[in-house]
This record gives sequence, structure tokens and C-alpha cells, in this order.
Amino acid sequence: MTRQWLLLIFTFATFIMTSKCCPRECRCDSRRKTVYCHEKNLTTLPLWIPSDTKVLLLQRNNIGNSPELEAGLKELVNLEKLDLHNNKLTSFPCGLPSSLTYLSLSNNMLKYIGKDALKGLGNLQNLNLDGNNLTNEGMSQVKFDDVSSLDELVLSSNEMTSLPDALPASLKSLRVDHNKLDVIDSGSFSGNSQLITLDASWNQLDVGGLKGLSLLQNLRTLDLSRNKVSNIPSDLPENITDLLLSFNSIQYVFASAGTFGKIPHGDLQGFPQLQNLDLSSNQLRSVESGAFANLPITASVEIHDNPWRCDCNLVYLKTWFTHTTSVVASGNIRCSTPYSFSDVTLASIDVEALQCTRSSYAFMLSDITDSDVTIDYAATREPPYVTFTVMYGEMLCQSCEIESEDNSRLSTAAMWMEDYTILPISPGVAKEITGLQPSTRYAVCIVASYQHPDRIGIEQCDDFMTANVTATTSPLPINTSAIPIWVYAMTGVLALLVVIALVLIVVWKMKSRTPETRSYTQQPIPQQYLPNFLITQDPMTSQGRSLQNANKEFDVTLMVRRDLPHHHSDSCYSDSHDETTSTIHTGTGTMTSRTSHHIYEHLTSPSDQLLPSDVMPPTIPVAGATTMIV
Repeated sequence: MTRQWLLLIFTFATFIMTSKCCPRECRCDSRRKTVYCHEKNLTTLPLWIPSDTKVLLLQRNNIGNSPELEAGLKELVNLEKLDLHNNKLTSFPCGLPSSLTYLSLSNNMLKYIGKDALKGLGNLQNLNLDGNNLTNEGMSQVKFDDVSSLDELVLSSNEMTSLPDALPASLKSLRVDHNKLDVIDSGSFSGNSQLITLDASWNQLDVGGLKGLSLLQNLRTLDLSRNKVSNIPSDLPENITDLLLSFNSIQYVFASAGTFGKIPHGDLQGFPQLQNLDLSSNQLRSVESGAFANLPITASVEIHDNPWRCDCNLVYLKTWFTHTTSVVASGNIRCSTPYSFSDVTLASIDVEALQCTRSSYAFMLSDITDSDVTIDYAATREPPYVTFTVMYGEMLCQSCEIESEDNSRLSTAAMWMEDYTILPISPGVAKEITGLQPSTRYAVCIVASYQHPDRIGIEQCDDFMTANVTATTSPLPINTSAIPIWVYAMTGVLALLVVIALVLIVVWKMKSRTPETRSYTQQPIPQQYLPNFLITQDPMTSQGRSLQNANKEFDVTLMVRRDLPHHHSDSCYSDSHDETTSTIHTGTGTMTSRTSHHIYEHLTSPSDQLLPSDVMPPTIPVAGATTMIV
């Protein structure tokens, strides 16, 4: 009996001592049930921590993972808040008391959280894991189902590229800033997510990686500053009150959602409760007309520190913030271009001075036929929300040309046309216009969406003449398959026979060709001029008959060379012994020979000297030959 009393007294005394004592390294507040052990250079959990402690502050020490740490924390069954930030923990402590509602392990060296790390922490509401080395692989086993009461999760300044899967639906605040996130996937949130605040600033997100945001219908504050967002995100929850998009690469604010190239963009029309819009320090150049039309009048809009292009596309913004008090720091809205307005505040520029300089738009006419023409239009420097149309019509003056005429009287394009037609056109895409009249001059212009067709200048136009109608007759097609094969065979045979006949005719012609005979027509010489031996008596008439025509027997030409002038003779014929050249023409060829002077002697016998001395002797035909004196 005495032993039982002694054991009871010892247990009670121990309880009194442990519940009332305070570690000498710490300071205890018994009224608040708080133990202050921070910044004491501790390496493990101190002994004699009161068992009724609700708040234990152990931050900024050198405490690492150890069995003593886990065993000591497990004994603090009333502990509600545990702060271990800025220590040397490398893994999540196990066996923590289920009474915890707040746990901070920020700025440690955590790389891994096991699947049972959160087991039994059903009362945990705030978990801070900021500033560790957590990756997606290091958190892949975490089961957030064990923390069904979690309201706030801080995962800032880690190494994650995406959010953990299956975050608890009870979560109302999520901070994942200063990570390497490039996507917020829908798999991280459930359909009944209660998330109100999402801080995803200082990441690598673009508009294509924000699809998971559409599930957050209770979201009020979205911070996407310092990312790679190039447009206002589309499909954002409509209940957003604070949209923070500063320090991104947004260039334009659109009046309606759509697609810029292949990149989708949103607008500001679906946020009736928006109170704070921060678009400062982006790459904003202009705002589409009507972009801010549905913003609440009490909204705060920050659009300073952007490279605004102060031209006609900024007239809407100038007019809007002149009549609203929503704009914050409007004095810092300064023009970047054009050069004439560089660094000038938009508030100081008159609306009339905001003009667009429009020289000829770069388009080319090609493939002009009698009824069609193709327009190739190059891209311009206009904002992407500016659309274009092509305006064309017959010219009133068919003999005029826009570029060569005096344009002072006809300054607008509509004055040149009898009527015009409007068609949409896209920069970089060829547009074909059909249904034109042949031999007709047309004017064609490119019109921007902020221009009225009746007021555009002719510097945006060109003219062309359609071609004449040319009648063409096409040969009737021949159905070769309907021609019998025997027709082809007969045609080939006939062609071969024709060729053979032509060859035979040519051969026959060559063989039957007779040698050419050179004949000369000789006028007969009167008999009184002929020698006696060339005259014969006709036995029937006893009259002389000339023997000079012997052409039928042979054809000979004798060429007799006369004496040189200094060899004078009284006779008609010289008795010179000079040689005589004679040319004999026969049916088979020509032969030239030299004869002696005997012929001359024979021809010049005394009985034959009948010619006067001053008469040229004639050519003597001998047996059909022609003799020429040389």
C-alpha cells in the first residue's frame, strides 16, 4: 500500500515538474502557453518543454533531422503551432502531433516529403514550405488527402515546374511564386476547389500554360506578374477582383477574346467585380477601342511604364482616362514612338494630334485576266486588332490613271469610282477578285478597320485594266480508242509504198540522165567569103554548096591566134609559123591542142585570097567547128 502511494506521489511530482518547468535555453510564457527557443543555436529539441505548450518557436537554429526531435515533438500533444523555419532539416519530420494547425518548415533544405508525412494532421490549416529544394519528383508521393482542413499552402521559392497533383479542395490560398512553373494544369485542382488567392508570380508561365485556372470559379486574386504572359489570359474566372499582370510582355489590350496568330487572348469584358488591374511595366503599345468599357467605375488601373505608340490607335485610351478616375499615375503614361512624341506624356497631347501616317499600303496586283485579278497584301505595322478589307470598283474615267493624274480635285478614292465593293482580306494571304468586266479599268484600295471607305485617300489605292476577251477554238478531241487496228496497219503500208516509189523514181532519173551537149548556133558565112575547098558542086543543080555546117558530125572549135601587130602582111592570113591553140568541143568533153602553121598555109593559098586587105577574116567553120582568131 505504501509503495502504491509512493508511486502515485512520484508520478504527480514528475507531472508538476514537467508541466511547470522551462528549458534553460528557452523562455516560456505560461499564460500564453508559448515557448520561445528561437535563435539559440540549438542543434536538437531542448528537454523539459512543458507538456501543455501550444506554441513552440524554434526558428533560426541549426536543428536537423533526428529521432530525438521526432520523439520530443510527439509528446507535445497540445501543440498547435510549430515554427521550424531557417533550420537544417532535409526531410519532413514524421509523427507530428495531430493537434497542429500551423506548421512552418520554410528555408530549410527539404528535398523530399514522404507519402506518410502528412498522415494524422487532419487539423492542419497552414503549411509553409517556402524556400526549400523541393521538386516535382520530391513531392510526387505526397498525399494531401490527409490534410483535409488545409487552408493555406506556401510552396514559394522551390524548384517545381508544375503544381502538385490533387491539392485539397479546402485550400483557399496557394503561393507558388519564385518557382520554375511553366504550366498550371487542371489536374492540380478539383471541380469544387475553394481557392480564393493564387500567387504564381516570378515563374515562366505563358498564356498557353494557364488552362487549369478555368476550374477556379471562386478565385478572387490572381497574381501572374513577372512571367512570360504575352496577352491577357482567356477563360479566367469571372469573379476575379484583383488581376496582377505587371512585368510581362503584353503588347495590346483587346476589346474581345480571340486569337492573335496562334496565341489565344482574352479581354476585360467579363470581370464585373474587378477592382484592381495592374498592367504596368509591360510592352503595351495601344488599346483597342472599347477595351475598358465594362470596367467598374471604382476600379484601379495601372498602365504606366509602357512603350506607348501615340498615334490614331491611342485616341480611345486618351479619351477614356480623361473621363475616368480609375487610372493610377496617369502622369507616367508616356509616349515611346513616334520620335516626335518620344517621352511626352499622353495627357499633354491633344486628341487631334494623334494621327496615323499612312503611305501606300504594300499590295501588289497580279494575274490580271479579262475577269479576274489577284491581290497580294503584305503585313503592316498596325496592331493585330486592326483588320483590313479590299475596296474595288469601276473607275468613272476609263482613260485615267490614279498615279499620273492631278489628284488635287479627287482626293478620296470613292470619288474615282462609280460604285465599290468591300471584301475581307488578310495580310500575307493572296485574295482573288472575280466577276470583273473585260477591257475595263478598276480602282482597288486597302482599307483599315478604323477607316471609313468614303474617306480614305488615294495613296492607299491603285488601278488596273482587265484584259480583252480572246476567243479560242479548241480542236475536237479524237477518240483514238474508236479507231480499228487495221486502219493503223493500212496507213503504215501506204506510207511505206510511197517511200519506195519515191526512191525508185530518183534512181530512174539518175540512170536516164544524158550528158549535156554544148551547142553553138553559127550563122552561115556567105560563099563568096569561103575558100574553094569548102564549096562543092551540087550534081543536080551544078551550083556550089557550102560544106561549113558539120554540126551533126562533130563539134569542134578552132581558136587561131593572129600575128602580133608588128608582123604586118598584105595577105589576110599570116604565113607565120607561130603555134595555134585550138579548142575542140565534143560530146564527151573539151580538148585543147596546139597545131602547126600548116593550116594557115593551106588556108591562105593564092587562089583563096579573095578578101580585101582591110577586112577581118571571118571565123571559118570546119566540119561543124567554130574557129576563132586569137
